[in-house]
Amino acid sequence: MSMLTFQGETFPEQGRFLAEDYLQFVVDFHQENPAFVRRPLTTQLVSRLQYFFGLSVGWAFLLANFSLLWGAAYALFGLTLRLFQRPEIAYWSLIGFFTTFSLCFAFFPKIYSYDEPMQYLLLLLALLFWWRQRWLLFGLTFALSLLSRESGLLLLPALGWWAWQHPPTRQRALLALLVPTLLYGAYYLSFFYGVDTSAEARKLLSERQDALDYNFANLRFARESLVSVGLAAVWPAIVVVLFPTKSTFGVSLKPWKTAFWISLAINTPVIFLTARAQETRLFALPLLFLWPIVGASFARFWSVFQAVDWGAGLREKWYLFIGFSLVFLGNLWIYLKVTIPTGFYKTDNWQDEYLLLLSSLVAFIVMVRLLSSENVTTPSPK
Repeated sequence: MSMLTFQGETFPEQGRFLAEDYLQFVVDFHQENPAFVRRPLTTQLVSRLQYFFGLSVGWAFLLANFSLLWGAAYALFGLTLRLFQRPEIAYWSLIGFFTTFSLCFAFFPKIYSYDEPMQYLLLLLALLFWWRQRWLLFGLTFALSLLSRESGLLLLPALGWWAWQHPPTRQRALLALLVPTLLYGAYYLSFFYGVDTSAEARKLLSERQDALDYNFANLRFARESLVSVGLAAVWPAIVVVLFPTKSTFGVSLKPWKTAFWISLAINTPVIFLTARAQETRLFALPLLFLWPIVGASFARFWSVFQAVDWGAGLREKWYLFIGFSLVFLGNLWIYLKVTIPTGFYKTDNWQDEYLLLLSSLVAFIVMVRLLSSENVTTPSPK
């Protein structure tokens, strides 16, 4: 049951394609709560679609967010194509993007995506401008992304490190990073002084202070909080780690990988301290540095997979198959007996099935890597 078809005691209507009353509540909540009013882009887009096309709030919300997701995918495709000059690599990156947990379950409990599609689109465009050294366009686009969600500020240290590693463009890149910082700072101050946020700010601060206690309230909550990190980051990061491409395609991927690890190291503790970790989408922000390059690692995995001599390999390393079988059976036992999300029934979504598939797939990928020759090469660019 997703937020698009939500039903409950407050919103009991059944038999409709979209939960209009619930989605109206969601949009109204984002229009009235000061913590969300300062993120106006998605809400304004939904309102404009309603006004100009006469759509209901449900259809406007659906059209806005899915259009933004496809726009983000198009921006990702363009960025990856710019990096590698190979369409097949860009298509592999799209697979990595759409199979990410926070994308597969974007509108399901406890993900509840709202501003993320807009944020992903703007940040991917900003990274495209960053790579092309269009500094002013980068600064303006990144500033717009902060209006969709201010969490993009957590990416600035990684981009600052990246800029520092390239002396010829260091000064201009660092100045470009100041543009979104100053623009959003001015916007935030004008918003803070123009809207009475005192009561809501105190409530929000209290919730933030209690976040760590909530995330690790007991063993069940702690387990789910830690699993959230794994669900968000393990896929597709595991493929990049096990099948590194270095500069095989004529592109140095070190800045992208290092930026991912820096932003992951910053973003993860911030989420634990200030938000509910069960909202797995919050941990996905660093993946913006991996999605453009993961296609190259997927391509290398595919070439390794095709090169493996399964018969001879499993005869020589039979213990790998035994290990994979034990891991799969262990995952199946966990799926059947252990994983029950806090506050929801297992039938509300397919997240446990995703976890079963993901953990088994990771074990399979590890087995492929161990069965392969150490010197398997990636096909040269055409």
